[in-house]
Amino acid sequence: PRAVRILIEIAKIKASAQSLGMSMLSQKGNKLFVTFADEENAREAAVKLMQKMPSDIKIISGNNPQIIFTLKRNDGIISNIKFILQTLL
Repeated sequence: PRAVRILIEIAKIKASAQSLGMSMLSQKGNKLFVTFADEENAREAAVKLMQKMPSDIKIISGNNPQIIFTLKRNDGIISNIKFILQTLL
C-alpha cells in the first residue's frame, strides 16, 4: 500500500540524514531547514552543496548550524530531500 511505501521512504531518509550528522529536517513553505548536530558536519555539507546548487542555499552557523534550501523542484518534499541527501552521500 502507498502509506507503507511512504513510511519506508521516510525511514530511509531518517537513516541517511542521521548518517550525515543531520539532527532535524523541517519544511516551511518552499524552504527546507536542515539542522546539523555539529559545525563540522554542516561545513562539509555546505561545501558539497555550494558546488551543486550555490544559489539555492543559505548557511546559518552556531550551536545548531542549519542549511536552508529554497525548493524549486516540483517533485514534492520527499523527492527534494532525497536529491539533497544523494548530493551529500
